[in-house]
Amino acid sequence: MIGRIRIRYHGAVPGAGMGKREFGQKVLKPGFYKMGRHWHANFAKKHFTHAGAREYGYYKRKGDNLTVGSKRWKRSYAGQKWRKKGHNLPLVFKGEARRLSRMANIVANSKGVKVKLTKLNKLNFRNPKSRINMRAEMTRVSTAEAEVLTRQGDEEMGRRITVDASTSTVTIK
Repeated sequence: MIGRIRIRYHGAVPGAGMGKREFGQKVLKPGFYKMGRHWHANFAKKHFTHAGAREYGYYKRKGDNLTVGSKRWKRSYAGQKWRKKGHNLPLVFKGEARRLSRMANIVANSKGVKVKLTKLNKLNFRNPKSRINMRAEMTRVSTAEAEVLTRQGDEEMGRRITVDASTSTVTIK
């Protein structure tokens, strides 16, 4: 799993007459914003599926390894959730976390992007005796997703660089 995606540029700043600060504001910031928006639109909802739980390596909940229908399974978290709610989706009990994850505040600057799921504070609660950390599970990015996100950001940044480089200033006397 990837905790943070880093993009580093070496050498001269591309684009004639563009300083480092201007490059950050005109090129990097929109590229990072597009990466954050793409993650939220396409990958955030996968965290609430069984396929996402396997891909991100979620810890097993109590009862996931037990035989379905056995006495121990019925008393476990998975069995109670199945009996009360009719599903066994990860990070979902009543569906409130999945619903609240649709609202995001995407904040980008020239150093990176943060997708803030401010209303999703339910995942911050944690049993101190359990190793399950739902917040960490929700914020994981797989290697395949990281490649897609860097490609998205790179395309946007490349487009911004070529637009700026193609602009020329002519002085008329």
